[in-house]
Amino acid sequence: MKNNYLKDISLLYVEDDQNTRELLEEFLSKIVKKLYVAKDGEEGLEKFKEYKPDIVLTDIHMPKLDGISLSEYIKKLKPSVSIVINTAFTETKHMIKSIDLGIDAYVLKPLNLNKLYETLEKVAKVHGEELALKKSNNLLQEYQKVVDAGVIVSKTDTKGIITYANDQFCKISGYTREELIGSNHNIVRHPFVDPKVYKDLWATITQKKIWKGRIENRAKDGSSYYISATIAPILDEEGEIVEYIALREDITELELLTNFLEERVLAEITKRKDKEKKILETLRAIFETGPNPIIIYEADRVNYANKKFLKLVNMSIDELEGSRFKLDSIFEKRKDTISTLDEIDEESETNKVSISLEVGRNIFYLLVNHITSSDGTKLKMYTFNNITLNEYQQLKIAHYTEQLEEFFHKNNKVLYMSNNQVATEPINNGENLKRVLNDEERTVLKRSRNNVEISATDYLQSIDSYILDEIYELKDIETDLNEQLTYFSNAANMEYIHKIGELFLKYTSTVALLLEFEDFTFTINSLSNLLLNLTDQDLDQSKSKKIELYLSNILLDLSNWRLTVFVDKSAKDIHYLDSSLFSTILQFELIFNDNESIENDDDFELF
Repeated sequence: MKNNYLKDISLLYVEDDQNTRELLEEFLSKIVKKLYVAKDGEEGLEKFKEYKPDIVLTDIHMPKLDGISLSEYIKKLKPSVSIVINTAFTETKHMIKSIDLGIDAYVLKPLNLNKLYETLEKVAKVHGEELALKKSNNLLQEYQKVVDAGVIVSKTDTKGIITYANDQFCKISGYTREELIGSNHNIVRHPFVDPKVYKDLWATITQKKIWKGRIENRAKDGSSYYISATIAPILDEEGEIVEYIALREDITELELLTNFLEERVLAEITKRKDKEKKILETLRAIFETGPNPIIIYEADRVNYANKKFLKLVNMSIDELEGSRFKLDSIFEKRKDTISTLDEIDEESETNKVSISLEVGRNIFYLLVNHITSSDGTKLKMYTFNNITLNEYQQLKIAHYTEQLEEFFHKNNKVLYMSNNQVATEPINNGENLKRVLNDEERTVLKRSRNNVEISATDYLQSIDSYILDEIYELKDIETDLNEQLTYFSNAANMEYIHKIGELFLKYTSTVALLLEFEDFTFTINSLSNLLLNLTDQDLDQSKSKKIELYLSNILLDLSNWRLTVFVDKSAKDIHYLDSSLFSTILQFELIFNDNESIENDDDFELF
């Protein structure tokens, strides 16, 4: 005999016949987990109360308390207990009574052990299944308590009509259970939610799939609450949908906090963007007012170009901005300059490029800077620093140095500086000519124009009006200079010379507004310093006449230069006066050197 269910069963056996009781006791003890035996109904009732067995096997006719009465008492104590009647009687009244009591099975005497085992096994099986089902139900009820305590639960039929709502659903929605049950679930739908959300929800669950998502709902009082929902279809044994169950978690506080943080982050981003915009506007204002052409690229497209750059390439901002303008298309191919962007050393500040303009060729240092904006955009800025003036100075220095060295070599003299004054001396014993000019004196020896001329008309187009207003005041300074020179010619007084020196300083400071005339102002400034440092001992009748002559010529030259460049704009070259002015000043300085070092005044006719 194979024992499946009885092995886990406790059984109470009640029998008044000793022989039968002893025979079955031995058999039953081998097939059940625990066996309790009683000799009559009264003893059986007491043992049941004490041990509460799973199954009771009892005879009907017994002294003190018969089996039917015993079963009745036991059912009152424990309705779920299984009872099997073992009897030789089949009286109708006992059968009816046992049916009313819910007796589970009957075993007729004389006993057949196999039949008894089968009967008890069936009863044990039913008992075990009922017990398991009860445990499952209890467990489900406990689960439901936990779920109901923290989760919003509702059920609907296939049309979305609410059939169940737990306390949490009533609490968060503000509706009573009576108001919810029987209503469509859209009673809590928020009008701001996109209808596509619900369309997707129904499309999912009607295909027997689980839908998950976050939804904003509206409570009875009109307030919003947010839930994280899981909605699933419930299927019958044939796989058809019979209802839907929804488990939802209240995430209102989390959602409100998230919205708050998003608003704060958005506000901070907006604030930073506004700040960055102001910085960018400030930088652009600086770029626009600064002297350097600037262009900024984002990848290979132009992000920004200032007016100086637009003028450099003769293009409008509409043409340039957003275009794939190739920057190196404006570079000239020359020996000492770079002609492509690939040649640029981005770590260097001396990338030299040559660009041909209407007013001639210009030389620039090209600086490269990388910029990353707050949103991560990578930008590259190119700044052009015009070094044309320096380049011309170097060429002129070389040119005039060669001329001076050639002149002094022909006249067997050496040019040197003594106490910040230019002087010459004969070459001794045929020594090779040696040049003793420092860098500053070399710079003052003026650049060669390298065949590039800038007309007054072209030049003045690039000068701001407020600077021109200052330049026009030069006429008043010239009037004052001529007045002081007249005083000096009438009375060779050092006071007038010093006043002339001061006026030349004023003249210098005005012309210095024009960076293109750096050498010009240096020369006038040198003359001013010379005049201011003269003393009465430096004057005699011969020198006074020479001073008057040179200063008269200088003033005449300055007046003509101002008129042809800034008034009638007829000068074909704004630098036409540079060389002759320098030579005049140089000769003027030689007046106050040792007379023996000057053999004649024709030494500088080369200028």
